[in-house]
Formats: sequence, C-alpha cells, structure tokens
Amino acid sequence: MPEQLIEVLYVSRRLRSIPDDQLVDEIALPSIRSNRTQDITGCLWFDPVHFVQVLEGPREAVESLVAKIQADPRLTAVRVGRRRKLILRTCERFSLKVLRHFRDDAVAGLPHAVFGTDGGGPVVPETALDACVASLAISPQAAEAADLS
Repeated sequence: MPEQLIEVLYVSRRLRSIPDDQLVDEIALPSIRSNRTQDITGCLWFDPVHFVQVLEGPREAVESLVAKIQADPRLTAVRVGRRRKLILRTCERFSLKVLRHFRDDAVAGLPHAVFGTDGGGPVVPETALDACVASLAISPQAAEAADLS
C-alpha cells in the first residue's frame, strides 16, 4: 500500500538580513534538489518579512522536513496553518515552486491574518487556507480546465 500523502501549509517570519539572492541560493535551490529525492512537492512564497509554504508528499518525509524548517535559525515564528491528508497533489509539477511577492498578490494577506498586528493573530479560516493554496499552485487538472498548461 502506498504511503499516505499529506499537505502542510505554514507561515513564518524570515530574517530581514537574508537578501533574496541568498534565499534562492541557500534555501530554494538546495530544497528543490532535496525535495525531488524525497518525493516532496510544494510552493514557497516570500516577501521581505514572511514565508508562506505548501509542502506535499509522503507523511514521514514531509513531517521530517517540517521539523527541519522549525529548527532553521533563518526562520522565526513558524506556524503550521494546516496539516491534512491529501488525495491529489496541488503542486505535483513542482519539487519547489518559488514565488516572490508582488503588489495585489492574493497570498499577501495570509501572514497578517496569522500573525496579526501584535504577533498573536487569529486562527485563519479554512477557506482562506484553501484560497492561499489555490493561488500558489495550479494542478494539471485545473490548468487544463483553465487552458493554462
């Protein structure tokens, strides 16, 4: 029987001292290679202050990666917004898709919802998490339906 797939969505703060090129060279590129070997797919969104990431894959591999992320000194206040069983991957075409924040970005409101203005923000509704995942990655089925592939 194949291993159970899970999805984890987390939000964290990034150290402001890490420039974008260093983020890509030291975090994203090694993660792309590692994720391929672990059968992990996902998407990493970032702005100057936050990361939002969706990880998908075998439970053991994803949970191990989440533990490493939580221990990474380049990130602070790692908060898992959702952890759930997965039937179909949303990011199946990407070992790690990397997206930089742009104006009017649909994901940009999620870190504020999670952290609030005082750092202890409210619980984020499931619909907001669904919208975040949908805006981060389009599955091949959805891409075909939208004629984007």
